[in-house]
Amino acid sequence: MKVAIVGGGLAAMYAVLACTDHHIIPTVYTNSMMRPSGAVFLRWLPERVAKEVDKFCIQIQFVGNRLGYIQKQFLEPGIENVYASSFPDTEYIRKGYDPDILYNHIIQEENYRRIDVKRLFEWEDLDHLSSDYDRVFYSFPSGDILRLLGKYIVRIPVASRDTNEMYSKNKICYDGIADSLFVRVSTLFGKESIELPRRENLTQLELNKLFPRYSVNFIPDIHPSILYLKDIEIPRKFGKLIPIGRLARMERHLLSEDTYPIVSEELENA
Repeated sequence: MKVAIVGGGLAAMYAVLACTDHHIIPTVYTNSMMRPSGAVFLRWLPERVAKEVDKFCIQIQFVGNRLGYIQKQFLEPGIENVYASSFPDTEYIRKGYDPDILYNHIIQEENYRRIDVKRLFEWEDLDHLSSDYDRVFYSFPSGDILRLLGKYIVRIPVASRDTNEMYSKNKICYDGIADSLFVRVSTLFGKESIELPRRENLTQLELNKLFPRYSVNFIPDIHPSILYLKDIEIPRKFGKLIPIGRLARMERHLLSEDTYPIVSEELENA
């Protein structure tokens, strides 16, 4: 069975693992394979990978309240009435994996082919791939789908920098204080990340001045209103073309590791 995976993010990496476990060598089309910016940790890995890597304790904290957190996230009154956020009910310790470990494992250990691409794929590119492969898994919306759903994709400003606190103080703090500048502050696996409220008029230059010692990026996310639309059909599958990952499927609460069962089920039913 010939399989193509379009993308180099975590969803694509879990697709590679699913292919390997089904004795398939996929071809990965990407311009980069790198850890995403921001507060990211992995909750689950296939057993054969998990037994080879360490699992780390992560302290989940919060200040303020859920209402302040949600209102700062999207700056829209009333959104808290329809959106169940990730703001914790209590402080607790959980365990998770470092994304860099997964990337290093896949680059060094997994059997796959890589083809570098120099631009984002349009829908016609995906359609062309489907004539050469039995299944094409893609991790971001393309072409007409992106133009249709792009208005529901928001850009979240995140400032990040390396820190000397490697694995001894992994923590994520959700900030629900109404007049605070921050939405979420994390120290994970040697990187500090600060998520800011989504402000349409906040430019890259202004962010660089606010955080001169940080690398500032705008990370795509899905507006929660997508969960409540009644007049739009979110595409799940077009023949051999299968969306994976939260942006491609427009599912806000889809985790990267949820890609693994999606891909596995498709391969088993092919």
